[in-house]
Amino acid sequence: MSERKSACAALVALSVVVASACEVMAAPEGDDPSPVIVTISELHMCCGDCVKAIYKAASIDDVQVEVNEDEQMVVLTAPHYEDVQKALEEIAKAGFFGKIEDDTQAGHVHFPEIRTPDHNVKKLTVRHIHNCCRGCSDAIIEAIESVDGVTSQTVKPKKTEFMVEGDFDPGAVVEAIQKAGFFPQVE
Repeated sequence: MSERKSACAALVALSVVVASACEVMAAPEGDDPSPVIVTISELHMCCGDCVKAIYKAASIDDVQVEVNEDEQMVVLTAPHYEDVQKALEEIAKAGFFGKIEDDTQAGHVHFPEIRTPDHNVKKLTVRHIHNCCRGCSDAIIEAIESVDGVTSQTVKPKKTEFMVEGDFDPGAVVEAIQKAGFFPQVE
Protein backbone atom coordinates (compact mmCIF):
# COMPACT_ATOMS: atom_id res chain seq x y z
CA MET A 1 0.00 0.00 0.00
CA SER A 2 2.80 2.42 0.79
CA GLU A 3 4.42 1.66 -2.57
CA ARG A 4 1.17 2.62 -4.20
CA LYS A 5 1.00 5.91 -2.26
CA SER A 6 4.59 6.71 -3.21
CA ALA A 7 3.85 6.00 -6.86
CA CYS A 8 0.74 8.21 -6.74
CA ALA A 9 2.68 10.99 -5.05
CA ALA A 10 5.38 10.73 -7.71
CA LEU A 11 2.77 10.87 -10.49
CA VAL A 12 1.12 13.93 -8.93
CA ALA A 13 4.50 15.66 -8.62
CA LEU A 14 5.37 14.74 -12.21
CA SER A 15 2.03 16.04 -13.49
CA VAL A 16 2.62 19.39 -11.73
CA VAL A 17 6.04 19.69 -13.39
CA VAL A 18 4.62 18.76 -16.80
CA ALA A 19 1.69 21.18 -16.41
CA SER A 20 4.09 23.99 -15.45
CA ALA A 21 6.29 23.25 -18.44
CA CYS A 22 3.28 23.29 -20.74
CA GLU A 23 2.20 26.68 -19.39
CA VAL A 24 5.66 28.11 -20.06
CA MET A 25 5.76 26.68 -23.58
CA ALA A 26 2.25 27.93 -24.34
CA ALA A 27 2.94 31.55 -23.30
CA PRO A 28 2.15 33.73 -26.31
CA GLU A 29 4.98 35.58 -28.02
CA GLY A 30 5.16 39.29 -27.45
CA ASP A 31 4.23 39.18 -23.77
CA ASP A 32 7.72 40.37 -22.89
CA PRO A 33 7.20 43.44 -20.70
CA SER A 34 10.52 45.00 -21.70
CA PRO A 35 10.14 48.19 -23.76
CA VAL A 36 11.06 48.68 -27.41
CA ILE A 37 14.03 51.05 -27.70
CA VAL A 38 14.99 52.45 -31.10
CA THR A 39 17.87 54.85 -31.75
CA ILE A 40 17.82 57.14 -34.80
CA SER A 41 21.02 58.94 -35.74
CA GLU A 42 22.11 61.39 -38.43
CA LEU A 43 19.00 63.61 -38.13
CA HIS A 44 19.54 67.25 -39.00
CA MET A 45 19.70 69.33 -35.81
CA CYS A 46 21.46 72.65 -36.22
CA CYS A 47 19.58 74.64 -33.56
CA GLY A 48 17.17 74.50 -30.65
CA ASP A 49 14.18 74.89 -32.98
CA CYS A 50 15.17 71.70 -34.83
CA VAL A 51 15.40 69.86 -31.50
CA LYS A 52 12.00 71.21 -30.39
CA ALA A 53 10.40 70.20 -33.70
CA ILE A 54 11.69 66.62 -33.45
CA TYR A 55 10.68 66.33 -29.81
CA LYS A 56 7.20 67.68 -30.53
CA ALA A 57 6.69 65.38 -33.53
CA ALA A 58 7.83 62.21 -31.75
CA SER A 59 6.02 62.88 -28.47
CA ILE A 60 2.94 60.77 -29.03
CA ASP A 61 1.05 58.55 -26.57
CA ASP A 62 3.20 55.89 -24.89
CA VAL A 63 6.46 57.07 -26.53
CA GLN A 64 9.30 58.52 -24.47
CA VAL A 65 11.63 60.75 -26.49
CA GLU A 66 15.25 61.63 -25.77
CA VAL A 67 16.86 64.10 -28.18
CA ASN A 68 20.64 64.62 -28.18
CA GLU A 69 21.50 67.63 -30.35
CA ASP A 70 25.27 67.18 -30.00
CA GLU A 71 25.09 63.60 -31.31
CA GLN A 72 22.22 64.36 -33.73
CA MET A 73 20.42 61.39 -32.28
CA VAL A 74 16.96 60.51 -30.98
CA VAL A 75 16.07 57.56 -28.74
CA LEU A 76 12.45 56.41 -28.81
CA THR A 77 11.19 54.11 -26.05
CA ALA A 78 7.71 52.60 -26.18
CA PRO A 79 5.81 49.47 -25.17
CA HIS A 80 5.27 48.29 -28.76
CA TYR A 81 6.84 48.55 -32.22
CA GLU A 82 3.61 50.10 -33.51
CA ASP A 83 4.08 53.07 -31.16
CA VAL A 84 7.64 53.63 -32.36
CA GLN A 85 6.48 53.34 -35.98
CA LYS A 86 3.88 56.06 -35.39
CA ALA A 87 6.57 58.30 -33.85
CA LEU A 88 8.84 57.74 -36.87
CA GLU A 89 6.01 58.67 -39.22
CA GLU A 90 5.43 61.87 -37.25
CA ILE A 91 9.15 62.70 -37.38
CA ALA A 92 9.00 62.26 -41.17
CA LYS A 93 5.89 64.47 -41.42
CA ALA A 94 7.84 67.13 -39.51
CA GLY A 95 10.47 66.94 -42.29
CA PHE A 96 13.26 64.96 -40.60
CA PHE A 97 15.02 61.73 -41.58
CA GLY A 98 17.64 59.59 -39.90
CA LYS A 99 19.33 56.23 -39.77
CA ILE A 100 17.76 53.54 -37.59
CA GLU A 101 20.83 52.37 -35.68
CA ASP A 102 19.87 49.06 -34.09
CA ASP A 103 19.84 46.39 -36.80
CA THR A 104 17.48 44.24 -34.75
CA GLN A 105 14.87 47.02 -34.93
CA ALA A 106 15.39 47.88 -38.60
CA GLY A 107 13.04 45.13 -39.75
CA HIS A 108 10.29 46.23 -37.37
CA VAL A 109 10.24 50.01 -37.92
CA HIS A 110 11.13 52.24 -40.84
CA PHE A 111 10.69 55.70 -42.29
CA PRO A 112 7.97 55.99 -44.94
CA GLU A 113 9.03 55.24 -48.51
CA ILE A 114 9.40 58.13 -50.96
CA ARG A 115 8.57 57.26 -54.55
CA THR A 116 10.16 59.14 -57.41
CA PRO A 117 10.13 58.70 -61.20
CA ASP A 118 12.78 56.26 -62.44
CA HIS A 119 13.95 58.70 -65.13
CA ASN A 120 15.56 62.13 -65.14
CA VAL A 121 13.30 65.14 -64.63
CA LYS A 122 13.62 68.86 -65.38
CA LYS A 123 11.78 70.08 -62.30
CA LEU A 124 10.98 68.71 -58.85
CA THR A 125 8.82 70.33 -56.15
CA VAL A 126 9.86 69.56 -52.57
CA ARG A 127 7.30 70.17 -49.80
CA HIS A 128 6.94 69.80 -46.04
CA ILE A 129 10.67 69.68 -45.33
CA HIS A 130 11.93 71.05 -42.02
CA ASN A 131 13.68 74.38 -42.68
CA CYS A 132 13.55 76.62 -39.61
CA CYS A 133 16.70 78.69 -40.14
CA ARG A 134 19.78 79.50 -42.24
CA GLY A 135 21.54 76.38 -40.91
CA CYS A 136 18.75 74.17 -42.24
CA SER A 137 18.57 75.90 -45.62
CA ASP A 138 22.36 75.81 -46.05
CA ALA A 139 22.38 72.04 -45.36
CA ILE A 140 19.51 71.48 -47.83
CA ILE A 141 21.21 73.59 -50.53
CA GLU A 142 24.51 71.76 -50.07
CA ALA A 143 22.73 68.40 -50.39
CA ILE A 144 20.78 69.38 -53.51
CA GLU A 145 23.74 70.97 -55.25
CA SER A 146 25.78 67.79 -54.78
CA VAL A 147 23.48 66.00 -57.27
CA ASP A 148 24.66 65.82 -60.89
CA GLY A 149 22.43 67.74 -63.28
CA VAL A 150 20.88 70.15 -60.76
CA THR A 151 21.21 73.69 -62.13
CA SER A 152 19.08 75.70 -59.70
CA GLN A 153 17.00 75.56 -56.54
CA THR A 154 14.75 78.01 -54.69
CA VAL A 155 15.55 77.07 -51.08
CA LYS A 156 15.10 79.96 -48.63
CA PRO A 157 15.27 79.91 -44.82
CA LYS A 158 11.94 79.23 -43.09
CA LYS A 159 10.28 78.08 -46.34
CA THR A 160 9.17 74.44 -46.35
CA GLU A 161 8.57 74.26 -50.10
CA PHE A 162 10.97 74.85 -52.97
CA MET A 163 11.78 73.88 -56.57
CA VAL A 164 14.79 72.04 -57.95
CA GLU A 165 15.56 72.44 -61.67
CA GLY A 166 17.96 70.98 -64.21
CA ASP A 167 18.18 67.54 -65.79
CA PHE A 168 18.64 65.18 -62.87
CA ASP A 169 17.61 61.93 -61.19
CA PRO A 170 14.89 62.81 -58.62
CA GLY A 171 15.84 59.76 -56.55
CA ALA A 172 19.36 61.14 -56.20
CA VAL A 173 17.94 64.45 -54.92
CA VAL A 174 15.79 62.64 -52.35
CA GLU A 175 18.74 60.49 -51.27
CA ALA A 176 20.99 63.56 -50.86
CA ILE A 177 18.32 65.39 -48.82
CA GLN A 178 17.82 62.33 -46.61
CA LYS A 179 21.56 61.94 -46.12
CA ALA A 180 21.54 65.55 -44.83
CA GLY A 181 18.93 64.49 -42.21
CA PHE A 182 15.71 65.73 -43.81
CA PHE A 183 12.58 63.97 -45.03
CA PRO A 184 11.19 65.55 -48.22
CA GLN A 185 7.82 65.07 -49.85
CA VAL A 186 8.22 65.39 -53.62
CA GLU A 187 6.07 66.02 -56.67
